[in-house]
Amino acid sequence: MSRIQRVLPVFVMLAALLGTTGAPFAQSSTGQAKAEAAPRWIVNCSNAASPDILVCSLSVTLLQAGTRQKVLSATVFKGAESPEMASSLPHGLDLLSGIVITVDRGTGQSYPIQTSNADGAYSSFPLLLQWWRP
Repeated sequence: MSRIQRVLPVFVMLAALLGTTGAPFAQSSTGQAKAEAAPRWIVNCSNAASPDILVCSLSVTLLQAGTRQKVLSATVFKGAESPEMASSLPHGLDLLSGIVITVDRGTGQSYPIQTSNADGAYSSFPLLLQWWRP
């Protein structure tokens, strides 16, 4: 079995899990969360770096209800030890507490904003394996 055949099912599983988690929430102009239609996750795969290794990532962008302004862009990719998520947030959001990831009704995990530039604020963190277990 080639490396491509071994890696692709992992990303298909992640896409299925992430795409069926219910309605996502976007921040409204009043600061309250509003449910929107499910976001579209995009799977990108390439073997440009090495013909024998397929590298894939999942990406999504969440938009503010009404204005369609970006609230979050996230990319899930294979990290050194576990899947990781890189996130991009626009300026103007309350980012003092960093990014809080909560799966279902579990306890939230907070990650700090690591850097920023004129385009927004950025953070990267591992996705905890307990988030993927039923």
